[in-house]
Amino acid sequence: YVLGAGESFGFGLDASFFHAFPFNIQSHIFTKLLPTTLAIGSGMFFYFGAAVFFGRRPMIKRPLVVALPLLLGFYWFVLVDSNQAMRALFSQPIFLLFYSLGAPEFFLCSKPGLRFSTLFLGSAAGLICVVFVYRICTLPFMASPAAIMDSVLPHIIIFAISIWRALVLTFGLLTLINQRQLLETRETNAALLRARDEAADLQRDLLAEPAHRQRQYLIRDLHDGVGGVTANLALLASLGQAEGMNSEQKALLS
Repeated sequence: YVLGAGESFGFGLDASFFHAFPFNIQSHIFTKLLPTTLAIGSGMFFYFGAAVFFGRRPMIKRPLVVALPLLLGFYWFVLVDSNQAMRALFSQPIFLLFYSLGAPEFFLCSKPGLRFSTLFLGSAAGLICVVFVYRICTLPFMASPAAIMDSVLPHIIIFAISIWRALVLTFGLLTLINQRQLLETRETNAALLRARDEAADLQRDLLAEPAHRQRQYLIRDLHDGVGGVTANLALLASLGQAEGMNSEQKALLS
C-alpha cells in the first residue's frame, strides 16, 4: 500500500517505477484479497490449532459452511462492487466466527499447570471478538464510506488491535508451549520415579522368593519327618496290644 501511494505520502517515487513490476502493485489482489484471506486463515488455524493442541477434535464442516459464503461475498465486494461497508459486513463475521470458537478451547483446559496461559489466551481471543463486533456495528453504518486507510475510529481500532493481537498471541502461545513442556517434564519424571519404585519392589520380591521357597522345603521336610516318627510310634503301640506276644515283648513295646 505504501508503494502504491508513494506520491501521496511524499516519498517522491516516480510513477514509472511501478510500471516496471510484472504485476499491478495497486491491484485489489495485493491490497485487499490477499491480506484479508491470510488474516482469515490465521483465525481459522487459531481455532483448529487450539482444539488439536488440547487433544480435541475441531469442528470443520460447519464453520467452513458458514465462512465460505461470507468469503465469496467479500470477494464480490472487492472485485465487482467496491463497497467498503459491505466488505466489512462479510469479512468481519468470519474473524468473529473462528476466534469465538477458539476462545472456549482455552477456557475448557483444566490442567493446573496451564491455567495462566490458557486464561490469558482465551481472554485475548474474547477481546478480539469484541473489537470485531464493534467494527461490524460501526463501520458499515457510517455517514460516508471510509477508505481502508482513512483516519476513522473503526480503522484506528482495528489497526491497533491487529498489532496488539500479533504481540499478545505470540506471547501467550509461547507461554503455553513452555508451560506444557514443563508439565510434561514433571509428569515424565513422576512416571520414572513410579517405575523405579515398582522395579525396586519387584527386585525385593525376587530376592525374597528363594528364601521363601527354602522355608517351604524345610517345613515340608520337618512335617514329613514328624509324620513318619508318629506313624512308627502308632505302629509300635498297636503291636504292643496285639495277642500272641510274650510278656517281655509287650513290656518292650509298651
